[in-house]
Amino acid sequence: MYKDFIKHFYLIIPISVVCSFISIPAFALVFTFNRWIVRFLKIDN
Repeated sequence: MYKDFIKHFYLIIPISVVCSFISIPAFALVFTFNRWIVRFLKIDN
């Protein structure tokens, strides 16, 4: 049981790290894209 827990723990850590590394640039990209859209709409109006 303890060995299984360690195995799952070692599996969870890389997945969470990868998810955080993926989500941070994606969030930044969405944020900059939203700012760009707002700027574009302001220029258009």
